[in-house]
Amino acid sequence: MAQTLEKTETPQIAPATQRAADKLNADKLPSDKIRVWTYDDYAQLPENGAPELHTHIHYELIEGELIVSPAPNFYHQKIVIELAAQLHRHAKENGLGIVVVAPVDVVLSATDTPQPDLVFISNERRGIITPANVQGAPDLVVEIISPTSDRRDRQTKWELYARSGVPFYWIVDPRLELLEEYSLRGDVYHLVCEWKAGETFAPQLFPGLHIALSDVFAPI
Repeated sequence: MAQTLEKTETPQIAPATQRAADKLNADKLPSDKIRVWTYDDYAQLPENGAPELHTHIHYELIEGELIVSPAPNFYHQKIVIELAAQLHRHAKENGLGIVVVAPVDVVLSATDTPQPDLVFISNERRGIITPANVQGAPDLVVEIISPTSDRRDRQTKWELYARSGVPFYWIVDPRLELLEEYSLRGDVYHLVCEWKAGETFAPQLFPGLHIALSDVFAPI
């Protein structure tokens, strides 16, 4: 059954984030690799990644550092779509707000522009939506962790989303088939509940919504 716990410390997981700015077309990137990147720098990056590498590149700007990652795997994307479909349907039927999936820039400061896997913005916060990006804290961000993003999602982004005032943060672990639901109290996230495959997820943010995690984590 689901467990309700308090998070007492940040897991220490070996970092494996791929930082590959030096592989991109040099004439499209600032030459100083040690510099603190801003959103203006970030906005000049090529939209299609690195064609010369025959791959799609995923950009994020975290604490002034350009984070470059390969496209997520198929199972990751399947989980995103399953969650997004159910949240979108519930939000639309109840007139709650908007659900979008990555890639979408969430500009939290001049040096912080993450691209969460999934974002929910309530009608009350709709003013943060612009034609180009999201300017401010959404009501919910969801990250599907991978071996290259585990530490970043559980530590760096954890701290970023908390200090930016994102009320709810969900971390989904495909390997363990686990969904961790956190809510913000003050400036610290606390674990609301830990949901496992086979259980029915009833998120605090969406009363009346029930998501069968057997569908979310169904094998390919």
